[in-house]
Amino acid sequence: MKKNCAEVCTTIKEVGILPAIRVSTSEDAHFAAESVAAGGIPIVEITMTVAGCVDLIAHLIRYHPKMLVGAGTVLDVDTARQCVDAGAHFLTSPGFVPQVVAFAKEKGIAVLPGAMTPTEIIAAWGALTSSRSFLAPRLAETPTSELSKRLSPRFP
Repeated sequence: MKKNCAEVCTTIKEVGILPAIRVSTSEDAHFAAESVAAGGIPIVEITMTVAGCVDLIAHLIRYHPKMLVGAGTVLDVDTARQCVDAGAHFLTSPGFVPQVVAFAKEKGIAVLPGAMTPTEIIAAWGALTSSRSFLAPRLAETPTSELSKRLSPRFP
């Protein structure tokens, strides 16, 4: 079932956890995703490091319509397009990739770019805030994140 960006963002914020599944086989990832859902967490992120990840995203979308399924470690627009075509509800990346953010906004897909430095955080925030619905850049738990949080009260 297609979910709009606002619904996806609201669910992620309400649940408060986004389990990333990074294992070596599609079978293990499928088992992990179903285990997470069975444990009451309706969100999974399948990383692009999982063998057969795009097919797994499509399978989970089809057979688990109440689950939010996202694609992680999305580093380029071609990969983002494959994931969106498979039905991914959201995209994540370990760093700020402006082209991926622009693509996601164009398609109305929630996107969570990684951001570590103040420069990345400001760039990601600027790219995301021109959209009606957005998710703030993910901040790594490092001393830099504390500095970054102090840059602006807008950052979570």
